[in-house]
Amino acid sequence: MKQFRQIDFLFVIVFTRFCIFSALNQMQLSFPSSAKSAHNAKSLGDNSEMMDCVAGLMKKVQLSQDEWTRYCSPSHFSEFNYTRNLVYITPQFSLMILCWAPGQQTPPHSHGAGRKAWVKVLHGALTLDALGDDGSTRGTWDLSPDSAVMQEDETLLEHQLRNASDVTNAVSASYVPLIE
Repeated sequence: MKQFRQIDFLFVIVFTRFCIFSALNQMQLSFPSSAKSAHNAKSLGDNSEMMDCVAGLMKKVQLSQDEWTRYCSPSHFSEFNYTRNLVYITPQFSLMILCWAPGQQTPPHSHGAGRKAWVKVLHGALTLDALGDDGSTRGTWDLSPDSAVMQEDETLLEHQLRNASDVTNAVSASYVPLIE
């Protein structure tokens, strides 16, 4: 039985990696060919290797003109709230493009113990505020297309993302593992 669980665990890792790669390829996102080669060459490893793989793939995401039209056209923005446009979903994760009009923000939230999400800004700028128990800001990160991929996890506790601009729209990509 123990051997079966190890084989089952390895299958889940391989399948999840396949799904990530397939989802990003299905979206016809442009990445350097070296990113595809590096992904295909990855050996099986622990969960932290998988997290590094996701962050590496998210860092290379660039939308084609067709994808900008499909997921980020003016009709994808709302005057009331930021929008989440589901691009791809599997039982393991979802991939979304978020469209932020000036001044829009998420409500304060956390992802819970052991949960992670990745955010990459594709256009404009976002600000991530880590919040204290009393709602005060205890840390701020400015995110832009030139920034690293932001990994949100339980170390942030309560936090919120916002488009701090009062004139420029922002667009971000988000990879979120689904809750089992």
